[in-house]
Amino acid sequence: MKKQIRVLSGFLLLSISVFGYQAKIDATDHQQIKLYPKAENSNLTSPLEIDSSLYNQEYSIYKTRLGSLSSTVILDYNPFVQNYIDLFIKKRSGEMSGILAQFNYYLPIFEQALNAYQIPLEFKYLPIVESALNPIAVSKSGAAGLWQFMPNTGRVYGLQNNNYIDDRLDPIASSYAAAAYLRDAYDELGDWQLALTAYNCGTGAVKRAIQASGGAKDFWSIKDKLSPQAQNYLPFFIAVDYVMNYYPLHPEIKIKEIEPIVVDSIYSKKHISLIQIQKSLNLNDGVLQSLNPSYKIGIVNGTLDIPKRVIIPKISAQDYMNLFVLIEEEPEDNALKELVKSSNIKAVLPQETAIRHQVAKGENLTQIANIYQVSIDDIVNWNNLTDYNLTINQSLTIYKTLKAPKAKVQKPAYMIYKVKKGDTLSEIAEQYEHATVKSIKELNGLKSNELVVGETLKINTV
Repeated sequence: MKKQIRVLSGFLLLSISVFGYQAKIDATDHQQIKLYPKAENSNLTSPLEIDSSLYNQEYSIYKTRLGSLSSTVILDYNPFVQNYIDLFIKKRSGEMSGILAQFNYYLPIFEQALNAYQIPLEFKYLPIVESALNPIAVSKSGAAGLWQFMPNTGRVYGLQNNNYIDDRLDPIASSYAAAAYLRDAYDELGDWQLALTAYNCGTGAVKRAIQASGGAKDFWSIKDKLSPQAQNYLPFFIAVDYVMNYYPLHPEIKIKEIEPIVVDSIYSKKHISLIQIQKSLNLNDGVLQSLNPSYKIGIVNGTLDIPKRVIIPKISAQDYMNLFVLIEEEPEDNALKELVKSSNIKAVLPQETAIRHQVAKGENLTQIANIYQVSIDDIVNWNNLTDYNLTINQSLTIYKTLKAPKAKVQKPAYMIYKVKKGDTLSEIAEQYEHATVKSIKELNGLKSNELVVGETLKINTV
């Protein structure tokens, strides 16, 4: 029922402190988080302007090191790659330090997904290129999550995205979807470098570049027929691969100390709010939201047929018993169930929260989302948009208040106690204010005072 994994809690709580995904997002800090340089603002030398003098004896050590790595993806070395290695080591060593500190949490998730689709494990570094390992990263174009899936592509690969859940933000689900995409791209193109490039620009663009290059099927032969960003993508990836393997040789990159904690995964077979779970475990606000960013408004919509996963901090056996009572024995909150069942959140929001926005010249969805502190995808869903393009004077409906109804959390009528060696009913009853020997026997159907070590007892709390 549960599986232990490790999490770098400090990073997660920091990076998702803007949770709500309806997104109190600062455009400069989160919507452009990709390490990958933007074509319009990159201060790097472009591929067509690389100084070939860089490719000399001084840099031969980098070629040797890359050549020493065991890799299914060919890790070519040339001035294009060196340009990006220098970027990380000389200009972005601080960012790489943070990424290295958090990478160990995601590593087993990435490797399991890649292995499931027989994808080379070098692709575990791809989310660094895509999102700088920010699980709630949202790009200007609407791509989201560690692997930066667009909504439509995500749906093709089984990632739900609606008013209540965005699987693109789920590290586990999105990793398997990305692995499936890479497998399809490789099966179609027959080359891992081209499959990697297709992850950036699509298989269609790669095929057109192959055709325009006279049928050549290697990246360096078709590079000039790709967009500037796609031309840079493979060199950038190779540079990331280099840094992740050889950072100990570069003192500029220092590992940040983040205290790790252990987490578990549980599954809920009913609709329950993260607030309910949070209160039952006496956790601080925001902890569960940071560990479960895919639940956009904090409702876990599990069912008997499709239980839903919830990541929780490692807890004591007693706390786990209390949580078991909450998710297995307490009645389901029908209000939450009805809310999630609704196909249109507009039907359950008060009308006064609806705002009409008229698109001005030069405005885009990113700017409008920032104005109202909502997500791009919410605007798309509310207005049934088929793409992210807007027209001047287009009217958009914005729902300013998009919060989950506060779940009513009742104190359970009893808790669970596990009998230890030497326990007696009278000693157990003395530990709890509202418990007596008689009430414990009645609540548990006991006919005598004899106890069995390891059995669980319900202890009344009211």
